[in-house]
Amino acid sequence: MNGNFARFIKMADGSPFKRFLKCSRDIHEKRYPGEKVDEELFEAMAAERWEKATDEMKKKFSSVASEKPEKSPTPMVSPFMRFVQAKKAEVLAKNPEMPVILPISL
Repeated sequence: MNGNFARFIKMADGSPFKRFLKCSRDIHEKRYPGEKVDEELFEAMAAERWEKATDEMKKKFSSVASEKPEKSPTPMVSPFMRFVQAKKAEVLAKNPEMPVILPISL
């Protein structure tokens, strides 16, 4: 499998066959831009190619499918920021004419 396939494999989600199907669609669209495709026929042909594919090729699609994307950690709110948020409401209630320079919201 060349580098083009690897790039398309990483973009698709789901099962190995879904990744294979997405990869096939993307390559077809790249080779034949603007051409209308019969989806049922395309999926049937892709399924036939998938059945004939070697275990090595299927393994490349399945190994990428098993990788889970890492979730980015949510930023922690410091105790100081919570204190400021609580006091902000009190100060604004006592002094409604006071302009708010930097609104702090959580």
